[in-house]
Amino acid sequence: MNNLVQMELDMVEEHLLTCLFKDANNPQFNNTAKSFFVMSGKDPIAMLNTCISQFETAMRPFLKPNGYVDGAKLSQLIEAKFNKQVPIGDFRLIDVTRTLEPWLLTLGTFIQ
Repeated sequence: MNNLVQMELDMVEEHLLTCLFKDANNPQFNNTAKSFFVMSGKDPIAMLNTCISQFETAMRPFLKPNGYVDGAKLSQLIEAKFNKQVPIGDFRLIDVTRTLEPWLLTLGTFIQ
């Protein structure tokens, strides 16, 4: 796999985890979130790792070797799913998460 692709995915994952859980390497959960995981019998770290793997698997086909999202492929997907032509230029995933950062931080306050 291309290093730039993996670096972009890692950067996005670290940013998301930091916004949502305070620390990408040691996610913080408040008592309510901890209780939810205990009652559901799920390990939160294992669940996060599964989500990360699923995210990477879903995104890789849309990433160019330089780590950018291929806007043309995304446009084709939108047209196939919604029968709408939406021209999309190439972009970086980290730019999307940075744009959503205020919302992610707010969501994180309910989890941490």
